[in-house]
Amino acid sequence: MITASSGNHGTALSYAASLFGKPPITIFVPDTAEPVKINKIKSYGAQVVFAGENYTKALQKALAYEKESGGTYAHSHGDPLVISGQGTIGIEIMEDLPDVENILIPVGGGGLLSGVATAAKTINSKVKIYVLKQRQLLELITLLKTTN
Repeated sequence: MITASSGNHGTALSYAASLFGKPPITIFVPDTAEPVKINKIKSYGAQVVFAGENYTKALQKALAYEKESGGTYAHSHGDPLVISGQGTIGIEIMEDLPDVENILIPVGGGGLLSGVATAAKTINSKVKIYVLKQRQLLELITLLKTTN
């Protein structure tokens, strides 16, 4: 199993693989990937390959490795089944908080955003979706901790 990820998809895929006895899994990440995410991926037994300055470079190297190795590539945001699975988060948010007005979604490659936003907006078209890059998310968490 092979993928490119800035963190979230790689974590999910490596976790899923760990449930099945840690089959070989290789995650190609940009050099700028957050160390916390890299450590989480590694904690599930996946091999991490730093593959360039951005996600696009990591994706290119992962796809080349797929052809070279004969492995199976799992796309983080180009597979409708993966996006549907990520959409279950949006469904759960809307079921648990039916009056929610705003949803904040961390974004890397965009797969999580695609699934959550599609599901939430399908249930309530008025809900607003806000996208947070990793740095913004960490700043928000710090702010919330200091105000509570």
